[in-house]
Amino acid sequence: MTQNPTLAPALAPDLSRPSVSGLSLRAQSFAAILGRADGEEALGKAAGEDALPKAMRRRMTAFDAGVARCVAGLAAPDVDEVIVFASRFGNMGVTLDLLVQLIQPETLSPAKFTVSVHNAAAGTASQILRNRAGHTAVAAGMKSLKARLTEAWARIATGSPSVLLVYSDFPLMSPYEEFDEPGAAVQLAVRLCLFHARAVARAAAGFAVEDGRAGAQGLVRALQLGAEAVSWRV
Repeated sequence: MTQNPTLAPALAPDLSRPSVSGLSLRAQSFAAILGRADGEEALGKAAGEDALPKAMRRRMTAFDAGVARCVAGLAAPDVDEVIVFASRFGNMGVTLDLLVQLIQPETLSPAKFTVSVHNAAAGTASQILRNRAGHTAVAAGMKSLKARLTEAWARIATGSPSVLLVYSDFPLMSPYEEFDEPGAAVQLAVRLCLFHARAVARAAAGFAVEDGRAGAQGLVRALQLGAEAVSWRV
């Protein structure tokens, strides 16, 4: 996936229904944090670290904090909104620390165990923002983002007016690098909803999501360039 994707015209059919060409949803707003060699690149409505309570921020890993900052940037005050969370590996840095403790052997850290659970980041973000709408979490390998998009589509098609899709993927560390793909960390939150007839007519550009972390980075760049229709093949 290139860093400057070419935007394609949005499709005109009823985008609330599946078709042979795939599924589509409308991206209303987004927040993203991309990893870089010299730090990070915050895009869209990503909140700063000051959006996180100090008492919690000291205990949060970069993985958890990034998810919370992306969600905080899009959260509406006093509005509960469904979160669908996707990550290929979850907070693997913490999981590796726990595995090392097991073979030492050492007593496992309860705090680290808590944040190693796959949906912990989504739960922490919901707690900080007092979002009571609930969340779901999925890991589907290279297709994790597409699986989460499909979950978001199902939620919206069955009654949710909008959904916050959250994706977080960090590169694997030693000794697991050989199982990973190239590319820096990407964390993304995007508010998705169905297209209405007038919105379809106004949508100037769309983006077809590809697999893996590269696909997620491509989506971030497309949203930055103004893509509104997000489509994917299930």
